[in-house]
Amino acid sequence: QVYTRTPTMYLDFTLDPGASLNQEIPEEWNAFVYVIEGSATFGSTRTRGLAHHTLRLGPGLNFPIVNESGARCRFVLVGGKPIGEPVQQHGPFVMTSQSEIYQTIDDYQTGRNGFERAPSWKSQNQYLRSSGRSTRRDEM
Repeated sequence: QVYTRTPTMYLDFTLDPGASLNQEIPEEWNAFVYVIEGSATFGSTRTRGLAHHTLRLGPGLNFPIVNESGARCRFVLVGGKPIGEPVQQHGPFVMTSQSEIYQTIDDYQTGRNGFERAPSWKSQNQYLRSSGRSTRRDEM
C-alpha cells in the first residue's frame, strides 16, 4: 500500500478491441493518461491517444474511454488533488521554482544528486535508430 499526503489515484487499464468504460474523476482533481500500448479515444472530445503518448486532462469529470482499434489498449490514468504549489517546467524537468530548474539542469549535466549515471547512459532506442533497426516495441 502507498500512502500520500493528498488524495491520489493510479489506475492501470487494459481494454480489448471495441471495449469502453467511463471513469469518474473528482471535480477538483487534475489527471493525465499515459498510453502504454495500442490506442483509444479519450474524453467527450474523443481525443485519440496513441502508444507512448500522454494526454493531460482537465478538471474532474465522468471520463469516457473507447477502444475503437482492432488491438488491445493498455494505459494508466493518474490523478490527484492539486497541492497548490507553483509549477515550473523546462524540458523533462518539473520543479516549483526557476532556481530549482537551474539547479536540476546543473545536477544533470554534472552527474550529481540522483543523476550520477546520466553522463554514460545510452538509450536503447537511440542505438536501434542509429543502427537502422526498428524501435517498435513488438519487433524488439
